[in-house]
This record gives sequence, structure tokens and C-alpha cells, in this order.
Amino acid sequence: GEDELIFRMDFHHLALDASCARSSPSRPQEGELGSQRLRLTKGAAAELVEELLRAYEDPALQRRVAKLARDVRWDRVAFLQHLRRVALEVQAPLLSRWGFESSARGVSSMQLAVQDHTQGDAALR
Repeated sequence: GEDELIFRMDFHHLALDASCARSSPSRPQEGELGSQRLRLTKGAAAELVEELLRAYEDPALQRRVAKLARDVRWDRVAFLQHLRRVALEVQAPLLSRWGFESSARGVSSMQLAVQDHTQGDAALR
């Protein structure tokens, strides 16, 4: 049914690609985030990704995602564009706790910090 279709979606990409409206992750240029960007150890990056995945499993978020899919009438592009905002609501507290801005800019910074360790590491992808 509908729930199966939604929950089959791979939410792992949200942990690393909150700009999911694009076909590939956008990597901000050095000047956009500044040269003093936050970095994580490999273990911290893995822990952050795990926390994000647990947050995405929250039933309240899952219901909002299901409603969003219905609201956009299953239009994948529209769904992914709006999913970014929905995801930020659960990402924001984690971003703040990990020292990132609780914003789209913070998501980009977090992506860079995690990508330092995920490039070539299938366990963290």
C-alpha cells in the first residue's frame, strides 16, 4: 500500500544530502562556508549519521512524509523539494547539538564534515 511505497524510500540519503531536490549532492565551495568549517572524527561522523537515521525513523516524521507524498500527488520532484524542509525540522536539534547551525547552511556544513569520512567508506554511505 501507500505506506509500503513511502517507507521503501531510502532515507539514508537525507543524512548526507538534504539538498535532495538535486540529482547529486551539492558541495559548497570553500568560500561559501568559510575556511573554518567544523570537522568531525570518523567515529563522530558515524555516530551523527546513526542519530540522523534514528530521527528519520520517528513515526511522527514518517506520518509527515506520507502526508507530503499525498499532498504533492506523488510528484517525485515536488516531494523532494519539500522534503528538505520537513527533514530540517528533525535535523535541526541534532545539528545544534553537534555544533552546526540549525539551518540549511548547517546541513551543508554537516554534509561536508561527514563526507570527509564517507568518500570511499561504504559503511558510512
